[in-house]
Amino acid sequence: MAVILLGFMASGKSTVGKRLAAHLDLPFIDLDKEVESSIGMPISDFFAKYGQEAFRQVETETLAKLIDSQAVISTGGGVIESPGNKLLLKNNPLNIFLSADFNQLYQRIEGDKENIRPLFINNSKEDLQEIFERRLPLYLELAHSEVNVDKTVDKIIEEIIGYYQALGVEEEE
Repeated sequence: MAVILLGFMASGKSTVGKRLAAHLDLPFIDLDKEVESSIGMPISDFFAKYGQEAFRQVETETLAKLIDSQAVISTGGGVIESPGNKLLLKNNPLNIFLSADFNQLYQRIEGDKENIRPLFINNSKEDLQEIFERRLPLYLELAHSEVNVDKTVDKIIEEIIGYYQALGVEEEE
């Protein structure tokens, strides 16, 4: 069973995912990096060259290959906008929405000088808030559990492990 992390950009999906995977002794898979490997270029280049629809198709194909993995999978923030992805996610037993207030996320995005996000560069704060508000009900619809990220990574992981164990999955020791 895959533990799939959903959330807006800067919600901590990669950071939490890597630590959670190590704790559960499972592989960590970054869906965006898998897509980039599949297409042989950065997502931003593919997006500019072929458009959003082509990107979402590749993303859905990649998610379909990975969703049955025993792994922790970090998704891109827009994964919930594709009908194909939504169908795949609805059938996964454990999707965790890493939630935060928009202003908290915006401060994280603005302060992250290592991970410059095209969506951030190409949109105003108001535009990003509209995207956030459009996506929020989709995250909530597809998540089995919501974990607010206004706490330490250890506390977030502890909470997710509680949901994981509630499904009857034993941790590897």
